[in-house]
Amino acid sequence: KAVYVPSLARNPPPEYRYGSRPKLCEGTDFVLLIRAMASGAVYLDPAVKMENADSNRTSIKRRNQFRVAHAALGNLYGKSEPFDLI
Repeated sequence: KAVYVPSLARNPPPEYRYGSRPKLCEGTDFVLLIRAMASGAVYLDPAVKMENADSNRTSIKRRNQFRVAHAALGNLYGKSEPFDLI
């Protein structure tokens, strides 16, 4: 079981808030993950985080994350339902 709360951004200046329609999801398994990856709903987002780039103590950290769009969350679960908080 998982609850996903959408975030909303507005620029300029950067302003963030949470949406009022989270999704309640349940019933996932490895096969659903593999299917979502095969369809492109889930994808690998490789990234490098660099700290102290302007100094002699530059630190590089690799981070690989799997990502999925909020609209595609249903591909990962047997049951996915939005609900209102208000």
